[in-house]
Amino acid sequence: MKTHELKLDIKYFDDIKNGKKNFEIRKNDRNYQVGDILDLKAWQPKSAMYVGEYNECVHHYHAKTLKVKVVSVFKPKTINAKKYLGRGYIDENSSVYIVNDDVFKTLREYFDTDRLPVGYVVLGIEVFQ
Repeated sequence: MKTHELKLDIKYFDDIKNGKKNFEIRKNDRNYQVGDILDLKAWQPKSAMYVGEYNECVHHYHAKTLKVKVVSVFKPKTINAKKYLGRGYIDENSSVYIVNDDVFKTLREYFDTDRLPVGYVVLGIEVFQ
């Protein structure tokens, strides 16, 4: 089990925090595994800055952060093959159900496609603090 510190687009921060979005699409350059922990830090792409609060007592800026556990890992072959089933994805080892339409909406926003690119994965996640 590894811990990965990653940027998270601020527009997804509250949805993940509240459990509305239970997946992340990531380049698999870290060999993500079930059980890994992601420290997701709120990031504002337009200003290229972390989003958070400044603590004047210690003169330090703290980015808003979520801790999530990876509960499933879906590769392109699985995601792209199930595209037309109109349902979602669930790993036999996980209780997390990922809605198909949500995955493809995110793919269109970031990659301007409805297919998960080779080298990327969809991570099923659960928030914990």
